[in-house]
Amino acid sequence: MRYVLGVALAGLLASACSVGMRDDPNTARPDQGPGVDNGALDTTGNLAADQGPRPDQGPRPDKGPSCGNGRRESGEDCDGSELGGASCESQGFAGGALACKGSCRYDVSGCTRCGNGSIDDGEACDGAQLGGASCKSLGFAHGTLSCDAGCRLDKSSCVSIGCGDGARSGAEECEGQDLDGKTCTSLGFDSGQLRCASNCTFDTSGCWRCGDGIITAPEVCDGSNLGSHTCKTQGFYGGVLGCQPGCKLLDTSGCHDCGDGVMNTDEECDSADHGGKTCKSLGYDGGTLSCDGSCKLVTSGCYGCGDGALQSQEQCDGALLGGQTCAGLGFDGGNLTCKANCTYETSGCHRCGDGTKNGLEPCDGSDLGGQTCGSLGQGTGTLACTGSCTFDTSACGATTGALVISELMPDPSAVVDAKGEWIEIYNADNKTINLKGWKLKDLGSDSHVIASDVLIPPGGYVVLGNNDDSATNGGVTVRYDYGGTWYLGNSGDEVLLFDPQDTLIDQVVYDGTWHTAGASISLTNLGADNNVRTNWCTETKPWTSGSDLGTPGQAVDCN
Repeated sequence: MRYVLGVALAGLLASACSVGMRDDPNTARPDQGPGVDNGALDTTGNLAADQGPRPDQGPRPDKGPSCGNGRRESGEDCDGSELGGASCESQGFAGGALACKGSCRYDVSGCTRCGNGSIDDGEACDGAQLGGASCKSLGFAHGTLSCDAGCRLDKSSCVSIGCGDGARSGAEECEGQDLDGKTCTSLGFDSGQLRCASNCTFDTSGCWRCGDGIITAPEVCDGSNLGSHTCKTQGFYGGVLGCQPGCKLLDTSGCHDCGDGVMNTDEECDSADHGGKTCKSLGYDGGTLSCDGSCKLVTSGCYGCGDGALQSQEQCDGALLGGQTCAGLGFDGGNLTCKANCTYETSGCHRCGDGTKNGLEPCDGSDLGGQTCGSLGQGTGTLACTGSCTFDTSACGATTGALVISELMPDPSAVVDAKGEWIEIYNADNKTINLKGWKLKDLGSDSHVIASDVLIPPGGYVVLGNNDDSATNGGVTVRYDYGGTWYLGNSGDEVLLFDPQDTLIDQVVYDGTWHTAGASISLTNLGADNNVRTNWCTETKPWTSGSDLGTPGQAVDCN
């Protein structure tokens, strides 16, 4: 008898120990790590309880010195909201919201495998995959077993035998108010109100479980199911919104604001962070790139040479010279243009003294533009250029016979001699001759250098006098006034014409018998020796009404 009692007692102790080990939540089972779901079903055909998240996938490197700067760099899976294009799906899950841990490694806690059509750990079913279960295998009379969105068996269409008779029996989970002591919590939900459906199965629509992907009050989110919430609805510029553990608070750690100084993937820039972009990298020639208040790049400070818009960094652009001219750049004149690189092209400008004939300059230094004394009608000699870039013909001279002293008025009657004496000179050359620099002399002390331009065309006449005022000189058109420095003697004198090189070109030596008062004398033959008296005649007609007699500036007319 003691033996039987001892065996019985030993059996009871063994059973108690066994039960204690099974119920101790701190005792790990040898075949499973913490939180691993074995997929076991309870008597209702659902998972016994939510087994929690799967363990971490192994050790990860510590956060490096750049982790947390919002940019995914070498050695990082992710950084903040920058996931490098990864998603729950790319990590092998059916869906959900992928996030980034503080260690810059992927956080898959918001991902789910439910919905991939395959029964995974922690799932009683998935889509059409029911793991061989049916209404009958679960003790119901008949009906259609299905899988709900949380990968739990949905027995709402299964029908029990005797359901509705007021007494729970057979495969009935419940009957009326009789829930067999079950609650939402005992069925693996976090909380809620359990009810009995009309087919005597549990109605868990009032229960909720954080992590099943279904938002049920009081949840505001569940895994990747955020309802209509986004970072923007939470007042942020953008980013990736998540759901915090417990499903009652949104996780905004992946959201960001424009203006926080860190450029995120959905921003072109943020304050001074332009993501390495510059005006040049955007195709401009230079300038200052900036960022506006909506994190968009502003290129108004950039410039592109050739766009037809003059920027502060450009001297010019196309036809736009900014009001600048050759003269404004220190040249004497010319045509300023713009180079292809938007700097001034001054090759069309000229500056007197730079040794190069430009623009409107007749010459510059030794650059005479191919001109000579002869090409300018100045006979032979050496053409030069003045300091003001005009031709210096003082070293040019006409050939002997090129200019002829053709008419003289030594003794006018209409006005006094000091107001009305004049000399006529004829150009027998085939080129225009400028008398500037030429000299009038006599054999005494009279001498005058012609100081200004006096051009005589081929075959033309010019009158030089001591008074160029026709109102007081007897009505003569005098081209050059030599003033009171040179006179014609009435009783005889000499008129000698020298070129700028002091070469005697022509001369007339006359006496008082050659002329009469009030009348000029003219050379009858322009090719004859004008030092012979008989080659001259006295003019007989006035050149204007009431004037003395003569043909100043015209051909001889002694008849």
